[in-house]
Amino acid sequence: MDREPSPTASIDPMQLPSRKPQSIQERFAMFKRTIAVAFVSLSLLAVTACNTVEGAGKDVSSAGRAVSDAADDSK
Repeated sequence: MDREPSPTASIDPMQLPSRKPQSIQERFAMFKRTIAVAFVSLSLLAVTACNTVEGAGKDVSSAGRAVSDAADDSK
């Protein structure tokens, strides 16, 4: 009993035809979506970076205080 492979098992996604926008309106809509996604992504990255930099600043400040206290104790 040989089973035939399913028709979807042999489809290579890289060889599927891609759909390109046909009209100016479709191209403009795609452009707007791309800009919106980029804006949201960069906004999230900026918020995350601010929190990370703030945390790093606190860590450096804490380390500086520890070094300063150690220096004062060794006098």
